[in-house]
Amino acid sequence: MTAAMFIENVNPIEKAEYKQPKLVIPWDEQQWQTALAQLCNNIEQFQPEQRFQWLQALWRYIETKREERVEGEQLHLLKKTLALIIRFTTLLCDWPLQIYILEPQHDMQPIYTTELAYAYWKIGQWQRAFELLTRQMLLSPNDHYIYQSYQRLNELSEDQGMPNFERVELSECIALAPLSYHHKDEFFWQYFDPQISQLCCLPTFDEYYTWSDWLIRQQGLADQTTFAVMHQYWGFIGVVSLVVQGHVGFFYYWIGEDFRGQGFGGEAASLLLAYGAEYHQIDCYYAKVFEHNIPSQKAMKKMGFQRLPFNAAPPNETEQLYYYGRNKLVRENALECQQLFNDMGSNTNVDMVL
Repeated sequence: MTAAMFIENVNPIEKAEYKQPKLVIPWDEQQWQTALAQLCNNIEQFQPEQRFQWLQALWRYIETKREERVEGEQLHLLKKTLALIIRFTTLLCDWPLQIYILEPQHDMQPIYTTELAYAYWKIGQWQRAFELLTRQMLLSPNDHYIYQSYQRLNELSEDQGMPNFERVELSECIALAPLSYHHKDEFFWQYFDPQISQLCCLPTFDEYYTWSDWLIRQQGLADQTTFAVMHQYWGFIGVVSLVVQGHVGFFYYWIGEDFRGQGFGGEAASLLLAYGAEYHQIDCYYAKVFEHNIPSQKAMKKMGFQRLPFNAAPPNETEQLYYYGRNKLVRENALECQQLFNDMGSNTNVDMVL
């Protein structure tokens, strides 16, 4: 499916008979209105496997509209179309697309300030978000809604607890943001692939509350930090997590199905290693990869990890062990890795006589 494909079969139908439209050919604005209204009204039946294709199609439509305008002219979208796009991108958590559309509109219509500020905040550009709201409060001091929005973002920022982490020299398009409750919807849009929980030994999260309980436990761990992987164009695309024991680190990561095979996992992991070295003075790292997970094995080697000459012991013998740091004797690696697992409270053991 390509970004130029769009939608058919968009006549309004009852929810009970709802079928997600197929992406086929470009439409005009009226057809987009009908399709977006139908999708928004049936969002609980929207298939996450289709999310990326729909967003690609919508991006392409907006780009086409911009190409058609006269140079210097404002992008023109009907008020109803714009409202539906804002609603749809909010439901699907595509904040970069919302910013792409709202930025030029905001210059002409300050009514979009709160939506634009929230979208900036969601992708980690907090300063820009607060600048927009502060400016609008000065221009409209009696607008209580703007003030309430400012207060809401302040409260969310305080709950975040720590800043984002990014390094341009390591990645121009990826940043890490501490995983927080406000990532809930983004998380579930990317977590639909059952392989993620299997390969990372994570829960299945059948309900929101199970995810919330898990997140609370994660945030309560003094030795572990979990980040959302944020892409400058697509927003939330995965997760990386780091466990710190002394100067030794252990990490895992996952990337949503739509964004695999493009090197984003390796970039996110490299950022995480830089974070560990800068904030925790970690000088070596360990990781586990299943024998059948060939893409992750390749990514580990590309990041400079070396596979250790021993696996985890039964019943986890299909887990390969990897190491990053100064060269050590095999026995030294085995002892350090085993101590790390013990300190983490893991039931994993190294398959080597110590």
